[in-house]
Amino acid sequence: MLFGSGDNLQLSSTVTYTMLPDCECGCFFNQSSGYIVTSSLTDCPSERIWLIRVSDELLVRLTFIRFDAQRGTVRVHDGDSSLSNLLVQIHGGSAVLPQPLTSAGNIIRVEYILPSTQPSGMDVVTGGFVALYAAVSTYGSCYLQER
Repeated sequence: MLFGSGDNLQLSSTVTYTMLPDCECGCFFNQSSGYIVTSSLTDCPSERIWLIRVSDELLVRLTFIRFDAQRGTVRVHDGDSSLSNLLVQIHGGSAVLPQPLTSAGNIIRVEYILPSTQPSGMDVVTGGFVALYAAVSTYGSCYLQER
C-alpha cells in the first residue's frame, strides 16, 4: 500500500511518518495533499486544530490511516469553524478506523481535544491518529484526485 505525499512516499505495511515542524499541535495546510500526524505524547495544548484548504473548485478528502483516540475527542467539520457542519465526532476509547470523509467545500477543520489534566500517576498516555488529505474534484458520484 502506498502512503505519504511529495518526497515522503513509503511502500510498506510499516510506515514511518514525518511531520512539518510545529504541525503536530495544529497547523494550516494549503497544499493539495499531505497528512496530519498527532499523538497524546507531545507537549501540545489540550485543543489542537488543523485547517485544510484546497483550491476553490475542489473538495477535501480525509482518510484516517491510523486511529487510536484513547482519551481525546476527534471532530471533523465541513468548513473553517467549530460551528461548521460536523462530519464526524469520535470520543476517547475508540480504536475503530473512521470511514474516509469528503467535504462539501474546499475547507475542513480537524480538531483533537484532550482532557487538560492527566490522571495522577500517569506520566505517558498513548493515542492519536494519522490522516491523509487530498484535494479532489467531483464528477457525478466519482471523486478524482487532483493531479
